[in-house]
Amino acid sequence: MSQDFTMRRVRTAFAAQGASRLARLAEQLLLVPLLLAGWGTQTFGEWIALNSLGALAAVASLGIGHAVSADIVMRHAEGDHAAASESFVTGLALLAVSTLAGVALTGLGVWLFGTGVAAGNIIPPRDAPLILLMAAGAMLISFWIEPMVGVLSASVGAALPNIVSAAVKVVEIAAVALALALGASPLLIAAILLLSAVLNLAVDAVLVLRLAPWLSIRAGVGRAPVLRSWRAALGIWFAFLSFNLVALHAPRLIIAHAFGPAAVTVFTVLTTYTRTARSLAAMIGQSVQAEIGRAAASGQRALLAHLVASALGSSAGFAALLLIGAMAVAPVVVPIWTHGQVPLDWQLLGVLAIVALAGSVFDTVLNATLPLHRVMPAALAYCAGLAVGLVAGTALLGTLGLPALAGGLLLAEIAGSAAGLRTLWVHAGLRLRNLSFQPWHFLIARSGER
Repeated sequence: MSQDFTMRRVRTAFAAQGASRLARLAEQLLLVPLLLAGWGTQTFGEWIALNSLGALAAVASLGIGHAVSADIVMRHAEGDHAAASESFVTGLALLAVSTLAGVALTGLGVWLFGTGVAAGNIIPPRDAPLILLMAAGAMLISFWIEPMVGVLSASVGAALPNIVSAAVKVVEIAAVALALALGASPLLIAAILLLSAVLNLAVDAVLVLRLAPWLSIRAGVGRAPVLRSWRAALGIWFAFLSFNLVALHAPRLIIAHAFGPAAVTVFTVLTTYTRTARSLAAMIGQSVQAEIGRAAASGQRALLAHLVASALGSSAGFAALLLIGAMAVAPVVVPIWTHGQVPLDWQLLGVLAIVALAGSVFDTVLNATLPLHRVMPAALAYCAGLAVGLVAGTALLGTLGLPALAGGLLLAEIAGSAAGLRTLWVHAGLRLRNLSFQPWHFLIARSGER
């Protein structure tokens, strides 16, 4: 497989990933003003805190979906369809167990502790547990999408599942906007978000049945499936738990306890604003991820090193450009975006921008180490940095305020990136001299390499 052909696949995946990423960003950016206008800062803050508690269901994922998805792509690239089917069957079986565990843990948590940490007296007490459970349900359903994405990426490339994700997000945003215009309660909005996750899974499942004739459930069962990539799954679980759960939701719950829901709104809004650049830059690493797996599986060392170096440099350069622009227009955009309900805290915004820039490197490192099944060092380093950062940030919260927690998150991004870069140096041939910080460098293929 030539590098030119590989880069054509990357370009296609990037275009689809861009559509999916823009749809997700539209959801984040549009929901903030819509919910603030409909509910106000206090209700919005409680809503965010309840969803943060519901996201604790992610503990049950164990990284299975992501690891299985990467393994399916690699086995299919090797031409071993039976092994790819085995990975798929294994993933579904283990996800069934983890989903039941997630439902049980979430229900037990609500029964034992209630929702007092997140909800006050604004959202009705009878609705708060249901909102939490629906948020947990949407999280658990998302686990099942990953094996489907792996099958579709192996069969037709990563573009199709990203297009599906983008289309579902557009439908979700339209439904939420209409519901809020009609005066929807937080409970109804939670139901819409849950149904959106169900729709995404259903569409992916139908496409798998139609577009993956090589997939055989019988062959997967017949090979007595085991999770070959359990180390990768565990590493992904650590990373997912730290990044998508602890780093995202723990600061919100800490702030809710210390300062109340209005402060949660300020932190969440400014975090969302700066994470926009990080999210857009992340689509570069995600577009290249499947091709990194193919290059590694086929032993194309030069192509592997080129893909990793191009993705790293391009994502960092892209994030930097976006963050500079975001900071420049913040005095105009933030007041309009939040209807003047959220003050522009420059100190907090500056720290969060640095976190987003460092995070764009970590995101790409994670996307590059995942298909190599070498994600554990970066994940463990991120976990350790996050633990130290949150403890230090919480201790300084009374003195430095919200920027203290944001600064604690920066330590995790730096630690995870450093460990991941060392892994890529050893296992992917990455060299710093090959990095180019031009945003579109990763789309340029050097001709002649095989």
